[in-house]
Amino acid sequence: MHNSSSQTLLNEIDRNLAVALSIARNVYFNPRLAPSGGATEMAISINLHAKARSVMGLEGRPFRAVVDAMEVIPRTFVQNSRGNMIQVLMELRAKHVNGEYSWGMDDKMGKIVDMKSYGLYKNMSVKIQILKTAIKVYDPSSC
Repeated sequence: MHNSSSQTLLNEIDRNLAVALSIARNVYFNPRLAPSGGATEMAISINLHAKARSVMGLEGRPFRAVVDAMEVIPRTFVQNSRGNMIQVLMELRAKHVNGEYSWGMDDKMGKIVDMKSYGLYKNMSVKIQILKTAIKVYDPSSC
């Protein structure tokens, strides 16, 4: 019994060290930060939506697809917090339309907050990977 719990503890320590080293590597190679809580994704969505309005026909479809894909992340935060989806996303969009791009979701409280004052950022390398994944796995029928 004692040996099993010691092994579990060692495995947990090993996993935490691996995560810490991964974070340190990401910060070393790309020290830039981006607001978390879906703020970056919503900012991309709002700006691409403005661009998509100026591009007609088939050429505009990729823009609109990325706009939809980017909104999946803030929408997921709202769902996880059991917040009012329509109200919270409208508030977040309004902030971003007004140029307040650091606003994102506090998924614990189910409301939007300024990530700058909240102090919640993600490393840019991690954020880039999240964006690539969101675009790659986006399914328009899921929205």
